[in-house]
Amino acid sequence: MPLFSRLALASLCVAALLDARTTLAQSRGRRAQPVIEQPPSPVTLSVEQQPRTLRWRFSLTNRGDRPMDVAVDRNMLAVEITAPAPAIDPAASPRARRRAARAPKPARCRGALFHSNTDETARAQLAPGQSYSEGFDLRSLCGVRFPRALVAGSTLTFTYGARGRRPSFARAVVFHEGAVPIEELRAEPLTVAGDATSFPPSAPASEGSEGGPVELRVPRAISADRVAGLSFRASLRATGSAPLRAFYRPSMLSLEVRTPRGRAFRCSDTPLGYVGLPDYLRTISRSSGPAATLSPGLLCDRALFGEAGVYLVRVVFESNVETETSRRPSFRGGAVSPWISALIRRGSPVERYVPLPEQDPFATAASDAAQRAR
Repeated sequence: MPLFSRLALASLCVAALLDARTTLAQSRGRRAQPVIEQPPSPVTLSVEQQPRTLRWRFSLTNRGDRPMDVAVDRNMLAVEITAPAPAIDPAASPRARRRAARAPKPARCRGALFHSNTDETARAQLAPGQSYSEGFDLRSLCGVRFPRALVAGSTLTFTYGARGRRPSFARAVVFHEGAVPIEELRAEPLTVAGDATSFPPSAPASEGSEGGPVELRVPRAISADRVAGLSFRASLRATGSAPLRAFYRPSMLSLEVRTPRGRAFRCSDTPLGYVGLPDYLRTISRSSGPAATLSPGLLCDRALFGEAGVYLVRVVFESNVETETSRRPSFRGGAVSPWISALIRRGSPVERYVPLPEQDPFATAASDAAQRAR
């Protein structure tokens, strides 16, 4: 290789090495920059656990001496969950004690609509000492299947908003005059009250779902981003040892629904009437019987499920068809399923944000039913 070419190649290698060193030094300089701490917030976050329900309450309170504007949106909540240390039996074998000492890993939950940008988030002005409170459902953050760490006795630390790598007023949750934005509020840790039999709370009792000759078996909970994705299997089973025969058509199954705000409605595509033909007779036993896949998005008006949140759904079966032949059914009547918790994670994209009441309408309905039973 000519001398000139070798000198040019060496110059290129030296230049590339210098560029790499410069880039590495700049990268190290960026990493070495001190973290900019946000100033103390005059507005504090607190969360209160409501007994016998998963509808809890969060509050933003102005502890300062002048009015403050805050971003208000329950979808900005997140929670960090730490399971309690497992109890160890000193009399157990070393191997059993090692297995018992394995606590579930900490978990973090936040809803599908979580956001940190507050440019378009609603605001409320809080006078000194004033609070803003709203309800939220813990299942909207953690889903209908809770992480293993979320049990009675767990420690929960709620946050409101989220901090980025660099401070940005686009993520501010408290609007104050200062050089550094307040991007996140952190509540004092709270401990989940109750024991393994009381947490998580069970769904409210479904009147008529027990004690009849026929029962409806359904899942305890379902979830989807929107109502179009909700579907589940409903099966008819006999509660006694003797099989039953009943007229059955899938359209004899209807849905009763309660919205996150307590509104109740019923959905059905049942025609005006049925003819009791023998082809419609089905045998129902403890181990087998008719079953159908039901979709609330097909049976109901989808506009009724526009809001993201937790709904209650139950199935109603009614078979009172007059027989047209000598073959008569041994069962005529109805059956009601237990309530299904149905979580819609996102809802309609055009749905307007509305604060959620602190009172759980499902817990109120369960309390009223218990009082009527006394």
